[in-house]
Amino acid sequence: MHSLAHHHHDTSSAAVAAQAPRSLVDLLRERAQQRAGHPALMFLADGETESARLDYHELDRRARAVAATLQRDGLVERPVLLMLPSGVHYVVAFLGCLYAGAVPVPGYPPGNSMHAQRMAHIAADCRAGATIVAPGAGGLESIGACRMLVIADDGVLHEGAHESAWVPVPLQPETLAYLQYTSGSTSQPRGVMVTHGNLLAHAQVWAAEPGLGRDDVFVSWLPLFHDMGLILGLLQMLGAGGTVVLMPPLAFLQRPLRWLAAISRYRGTASYAPNFAYALCAASNDEAAISALDLSCWAVAGNGAEPVRADTIAAFVRRFAAQGFRSQAMNPGYGLAEATLTVSRQPRLQAAPHIAFDAEALSHGLLAGALEGRRTRTLVACGRDWPGVRARVVDPVTRRLCSEGRVGELWVDGPVVAAGYWQRDDATQETFGARLADGEGPFLRTGDLGAWFDGQLFITGRRKDLIVVRGQNHHPQDIEHTVQGAHPMLEPGHGAAFSVEHEGEERLVVVQEVRRSARRRLDGPQVAQAIRAAVAEAHG
Repeated sequence: MHSLAHHHHDTSSAAVAAQAPRSLVDLLRERAQQRAGHPALMFLADGETESARLDYHELDRRARAVAATLQRDGLVERPVLLMLPSGVHYVVAFLGCLYAGAVPVPGYPPGNSMHAQRMAHIAADCRAGATIVAPGAGGLESIGACRMLVIADDGVLHEGAHESAWVPVPLQPETLAYLQYTSGSTSQPRGVMVTHGNLLAHAQVWAAEPGLGRDDVFVSWLPLFHDMGLILGLLQMLGAGGTVVLMPPLAFLQRPLRWLAAISRYRGTASYAPNFAYALCAASNDEAAISALDLSCWAVAGNGAEPVRADTIAAFVRRFAAQGFRSQAMNPGYGLAEATLTVSRQPRLQAAPHIAFDAEALSHGLLAGALEGRRTRTLVACGRDWPGVRARVVDPVTRRLCSEGRVGELWVDGPVVAAGYWQRDDATQETFGARLADGEGPFLRTGDLGAWFDGQLFITGRRKDLIVVRGQNHHPQDIEHTVQGAHPMLEPGHGAAFSVEHEGEERLVVVQEVRRSARRRLDGPQVAQAIRAAVAEAHG
């Protein structure tokens, strides 16, 4: 292989490396020099067999080749929609956009009409200059997307320019790096404008604590169009000079233990997933596969993107302790796309506190220790404040800071807070321009509820999702969790709790799916009674 110095445009690289990086591209090019032969990315196409392996030199080379094509096609500073399955092509296309000074927009190939509708909205909203797709991608007519660029198996865009034709772009910390569209479950998806400065700030704090660095191996099945998969599962690790082992989300969903087997086989030190993934693994009864695991290498088992459950963590630790999994590796955190990703998390190998709070006090917005014989609700701490990010708990009505233990809305400021929503000034002002009653600000309003207690952040729910019954606040995800544990015939993760107004008062409604294996012998009234009893007991 040629060394990077063989390319004529690399002569100034040493000078660039001597300065502090001003963009993620500076940082990645620095890694390509320092770590040229170190494995950057391995891909397990079926979740088990290694189908591709790229070192830092090769990743950089492919990114430059993609960038050269995008520059030749006049796409500098233009949004470029990525509609690729998770894998090497996705990584190379995303980095190629950054290198070119184009603005990648993470998306995915539409699997059904709802996905197609969402992608069509994103394509129209960002006014994409091009869409990068995999060979043979079909069903894209409905997206109404612009020019299609097909990425070939060697990671080069169809009829691509040579990597030596790439021209470095003078990117600055305030330069827009990419658009992360929010999930949009309650509204049309909005493009969060993430800058190079946001990415560098995020990389810096993560390097400090939990200290993900060049010796770490990050194993991920998280989708790359999602902020957690893109930043923690990819950019954070590449910026640190470590190794990413990637598998498609579907490979995990079909057989969750593939995730843990990859951690065991590649000696993964870090991996992140939402709570449900830990629950799926803990429920596995494949004793042979479990006994073959060695999870003693795993130091950062991140848990985020949905409510973190104390009982899930306990079940996972019990199930995999014999395989060397350390309870203090479980690392719950809190974040959102509007803050690049992370707002709070735990230090490496430091167990997160689990505290049983008084359920009655909590329904009135107060974290208080439980008294003997009273109902409790156990919450898991989601981390401490960390340098460069401040999470404040604010009363959303008075806009004053809440005292310790008092639940309010989380407001955030710091260099990880994104630049706003793409071409939505009103929404940007409303979400990113919040000020306290004394005028301090601006803050990012998260819409999430929580409180500080004993130096730790506890998340209690979403402000907009609250169900208020007889003057007490209930979070739908807590009720859903209770329902799904009420009877063995119920399918975990497949239910919804919401409220309707009936004769002038708010009433609770629960919809819950039954396990497929139990449908023939279902005693409906008995299961419904078990649900009512469980909800009454747990939520009063």
